[in-house]
Amino acid sequence: PRIQRGVLTAGEVARMMGVSSRTVGAWLDNGTLDGWRVPGPKGGLGDRRFFRDSVISFMKNHGMPMRLIAGGPWDKVLLVGIQARVVEDVKDLLTTANGYLVTTAVDVIDGAMEVGTLHPATLVIDRGLPMADELTSRCCTVGGTLVRIAVTYENSPLDVERIARVGYTSYLEGHEVSGEQVAKRIEAELRRWRGVRTSCFPVI
Repeated sequence: PRIQRGVLTAGEVARMMGVSSRTVGAWLDNGTLDGWRVPGPKGGLGDRRFFRDSVISFMKNHGMPMRLIAGGPWDKVLLVGIQARVVEDVKDLLTTANGYLVTTAVDVIDGAMEVGTLHPATLVIDRGLPMADELTSRCCTVGGTLVRIAVTYENSPLDVERIARVGYTSYLEGHEVSGEQVAKRIEAELRRWRGVRTSCFPVI
């Protein structure tokens, strides 16, 4: 039977961390890593299981590279210059238990550093930031960033053709752009690329 979403096997955790399954098992047995054993045959101990959120926290606390997170680079989302209220809502909706790793950057300089280390598949950026278009274009040329969403708070008419030329795959506009709107757009576009993820939302 398929393991429930957000729960990992020892083998999956080992691939995430770049260690052996035996090491993961030892960490569980000695209390270094949180997890549990499922019931085995005849009342014995079965396979080891781990919550994805706990594993990611463990990796962060021990300085392990996030690029090894299971599920592929399409799960990594970078929000650059996005309002705090929107960021918090996106993080609440696109959780690690649902297969996402959401990271933020305050400006384009920080964003460029995150792009180089995180290799996100989704970039959501405030297009009003200086050099926002240049960072988006870079994400196009280096590859790997499948979804590039522009958020614009401008009152002037939007130049949709220019947005497409720069390399954005879509945009959201208006002063009342919400975290739910951003999260739904991310999911919709990633599903369009992959065609396999079950949505966190009932309707897009």
